[in-house]
Amino acid sequence: MNESKLGNEIKKAKNLKEWIKKLYVTNLWAISWNSMGKNERT
Repeated sequence: MNESKLGNEIKKAKNLKEWIKKLYVTNLWAISWNSMGKNERT
């Protein structure tokens, strides 16, 4: 594996990590917002 290919793989892995983190944070926010809404309704 040459260096530029390795660099691309590392970049891809970092992007994937960032994407997963964003997804996770968005889900957490949605879940907490939903539970807050439920508490207000009852």
